[in-house]
Amino acid sequence: MRESSPLFNLFFSPSDLYSSLDEQELNLSNEMESHSLSFEAKYPGNHAIFIDVSKVIPIGEKYGGEYLIKVEITDAKNLPLISESVSTPAYSFWRGRLPGGIALLAFDVPEDVPLKQPLAANILVLKSDSEFQDRLGPLTLVVRKYSDE
Repeated sequence: MRESSPLFNLFFSPSDLYSSLDEQELNLSNEMESHSLSFEAKYPGNHAIFIDVSKVIPIGEKYGGEYLIKVEITDAKNLPLISESVSTPAYSFWRGRLPGGIALLAFDVPEDVPLKQPLAANILVLKSDSEFQDRLGPLTLVVRKYSDE
């Protein structure tokens, strides 16, 4: 039931449901810098690759940003499952007094990527943004599940 029902996991949440599947420091000041996150989705439902920021900004304030990032998720055979270029933050999140962040790419498990199979998220900074880095950094790339509500 846990592997097939996001609703089951919502009401009977395992302790690691929203834990990071992989993370790595990100520097948006360096154009053409690449990063790779390796992960396996443990639970079905909504997931995303996030940029977690270190500075707290007021709830509702825009993060802004002039970066351009290519995000590609590949399977164990290095075949692309998802490939998108991402610019100005489309989805931001706040955590009260804790730093928030930005969702770079949202995806569904198992609709977009398979459950419990090795995956890689390859991130390439196509256009750097030193101002964003300086204002909100240090920054962390994180892949994790988020709420299915």
